[in-house]
Amino acid sequence: MAEKRRLRDLLEAKIRAHREAARKEVFQRLLKNPPASLGTLTLRLEGDYFPSNPYRGAYVFRKHFFPVIADLEDGTEEFQCARLLDELDEVEFWVRNYPTWRHAFRLPYPGGTFFPDFLAKLRNGTLLVVEYKGAHLAHTPETYEKEAIGQLWARKTGNRFLMVRTLQELDALRQAARL
Repeated sequence: MAEKRRLRDLLEAKIRAHREAARKEVFQRLLKNPPASLGTLTLRLEGDYFPSNPYRGAYVFRKHFFPVIADLEDGTEEFQCARLLDELDEVEFWVRNYPTWRHAFRLPYPGGTFFPDFLAKLRNGTLLVVEYKGAHLAHTPETYEKEAIGQLWARKTGNRFLMVRTLQELDALRQAARL
């Protein structure tokens, strides 16, 4: 029985290694030959923004495009990021992106897509896309891959993408909005 378990564990590890290698290969291909649609991905603001978990906190956001905000809790790090977006003079309006929204902004990612956390239209007409990770996810391979895809999208579209990893990096958000 122990031999079967050891063999199963070895086989599972081998399968995981092959899957990871395939995922990395897909990612490299995506960076080298991005889909043509990457340069056309933009923000669509249409009226079906009905999050199942709306924000109910005390802070009153002034610049969120819709009257409700999806999946945001007072005091969290993502809340701090949202509040800064709301307070920046350069931001005309912003949206909390969420995956179940029909018009959610998404970027290609190996094995599917990812949905950056915040979308802000700046007063100069530029779209600023922000993904907040937090310290516990700051240096994972997935975070770096998402950042690379976001930067590629920004170069192709003339917009901006920012990966914010910790609250200490919020100054980078101020800078990105001012460029």
